[in-house]
Amino acid sequence: MVLDLNVLSPAFVPGGPGRESAGIQASTVRDLLRWWYRALVGHEAVLGVTDVDLAETRLFGNSFQRVRCPLKIQVVPSRSFGVIPRGEEPPRTGVTVHVTPPQDALIYLAGSSVTPLSRGERDDQGKALDPAFDDPVTGKARRGPVLRQEAVTPGSRFAVHIGWKPGALDDRQIEDLVRSAASLVTLGGLGARSRKGFGALAGDLDALLIPEARAWWDSQTYGILHGPPLSAASGFPPFPCLAYAIVTSDPRLSPTWQQALGRLGRHYAAIRPRETAAWIAGSVRPKRESSLLFTLCREPGGYRGVATLIPSLPDGEHAEELGRYAASFKESPWPEE
Repeated sequence: MVLDLNVLSPAFVPGGPGRESAGIQASTVRDLLRWWYRALVGHEAVLGVTDVDLAETRLFGNSFQRVRCPLKIQVVPSRSFGVIPRGEEPPRTGVTVHVTPPQDALIYLAGSSVTPLSRGERDDQGKALDPAFDDPVTGKARRGPVLRQEAVTPGSRFAVHIGWKPGALDDRQIEDLVRSAASLVTLGGLGARSRKGFGALAGDLDALLIPEARAWWDSQTYGILHGPPLSAASGFPPFPCLAYAIVTSDPRLSPTWQQALGRLGRHYAAIRPRETAAWIAGSVRPKRESSLLFTLCREPGGYRGVATLIPSLPDGEHAEELGRYAASFKESPWPEE
């Protein structure tokens, strides 16, 4: 089967040996599909009906157990695939986030991926120690925020070919693989800061040899964006599960990805968990993934922001705190402007 994917917002990815791929490797796609697979079926482990570790190993392999992945994945960029070089000025959304100091929403969301050069990154003549950050006109280090790593440009397209040997997967595994891919494209993203609206994807599935695949893909996408939670689960799991997800969409359609990303930035600034609840949005020590995911979806006439809370309760955190935040997240209004 083939995923035909379109990048909706800049995707910060590491440079690879071939610049035309900008570091989008088959292993990266496999790891993303693995994460969304666990999120898709994880509630079955919570309910005690499935050994998710074993099921995941069968579908994606496990190097520690010396189990090879049965999937063969290939990433094929199209002619429209473009890259913004490292050191360039970042694009702007034109939407200001009112923090101190005020910032363009893209700069606010990008964090360390878009920052100005520090004094220690310049020599006595004002040139950047890394020539990639020099302005080609002045010959001196660029002023203001710059891209710290290259980014795939919005509008870039690439295909992901996924295959397996006949009989290697059963019907349930194939369905879960399709639904995991649909979840990735609908709620996820590619590259660094993908949980903050970068690397958002649009795409479709070509699987003519799997007649049921279209229905699986469409029902998963529709159910995520328009349906109730995937189950009536109560409490919070120890790892992200889609069955517990709360998904809200911007009521306003934006004509460009820049404006849609800008509105996401304002929304995030308003609902970002703070103080003792800051761990919900991720932390460095101890390292925890953010339970908040922001992305864009493309519709006829424009782009719409999507905010998702996939709550999980790591050891040492408080269910009451997460419960209060989940309730406020669901009711939080989107920006009016």
